Amino acid sequence: MTTNCESITHRNRHERRAAEAGHVLAFPMSEVQERLGISRTKAYEEIAAGRLKAVKCGSRTLIPYASGEAWLNALPPLAA
Repeated sequence: MTTNCESITHRNRHERRAAEAGHVLAFPMSEVQERLGISRTKAYEEIAAGRLKAVKCGSRTLIPYASGEAWLNALPPLAA
C-alpha cells in the first residue's frame, strides 16, 4: 500500500479511505510500474494481447487488482 503523500493527495476521499483500509480494487496506469514492475508501454502491450485486463472510468485506464494478480500468477517461472 502506498502512503506516499504525493500519490495520496491526488486521490479523492473514497480512494484514500480504501487505500488506507487496504481495500484497493483497482489501480491507475500511473501506478502500474510500482505495482506490477513493468513499464506503462509493456502494460498496454499486455492489455492489447489480452493477458492483462483493464477497465475505463472516464478518461482513466484502471487495472483491477485481481487482474494484475492473475497476470502475475500466469507468468512462467524463472528457470533455474
